[in-house]
Amino acid sequence: MTTTGDDMALVKCKECGEKISSSAKICPHCGKKRNPMGLGSWIVAIFMSFVIFSYLNSEVDGPVNNQSGDKGSLLWRLEQKIQKPSPSNSKQEASFITSTQLMSNCAIDFDAALKMGDNVNYDLKQNKYMNKIITVKGAVSHIERDSSNNTITYVALKAGFPWAPDGNTVQCYPQESNRASLENIKIGREVIIVGKFYNYGREKRFLDQERAGNSNFKGSGYYAKIKDCKLAN
Repeated sequence: MTTTGDDMALVKCKECGEKISSSAKICPHCGKKRNPMGLGSWIVAIFMSFVIFSYLNSEVDGPVNNQSGDKGSLLWRLEQKIQKPSPSNSKQEASFITSTQLMSNCAIDFDAALKMGDNVNYDLKQNKYMNKIITVKGAVSHIERDSSNNTITYVALKAGFPWAPDGNTVQCYPQESNRASLENIKIGREVIIVGKFYNYGREKRFLDQERAGNSNFKGSGYYAKIKDCKLAN
């Protein structure tokens, strides 16, 4: 018996069970509306399923535990994706440079600027941190106070180099509204401070001693200044 093209296109109506054309939108026997999917619709549906599966498979972290019932299903993966926290900039907000790293950058730029002669002031301003808000981490080495009212003028963070462990500081000048928060800081405490980098250099007496051949002062006397500071920890 030969099957015709019409027979191959016949399907059962889900409502009454009678054979009807696969392209029919309404069953001629019971009047039930149909929503037949053509070949193109099936291709699109299969393609989208593949895309969703690939996306979820790459985005959901960790192995799927197939012994836990429906944890291997697409629905479970989708739920995990929805519940998974979206990336944030918290890591970027928490990033910092150490006081020694900042000082190393300043010392290199300062020494290079000195060699430029007449352009020294211009070259000092080219430091990549100049006039930018930065976050610095370091141990408190000194607390400077106003002699008249004993309020904190600045907090100095130790910023030593391997060849000069002392004599270099990052000076953090607090915002007026944040002075009180610095009152409990102790010498030696490690802090994270946020503020605007605005100046750096080297004390002349250290530079003069090094130029005179006193190796004890080599790499010492550098400073960096940060204003409008506040504690970040």
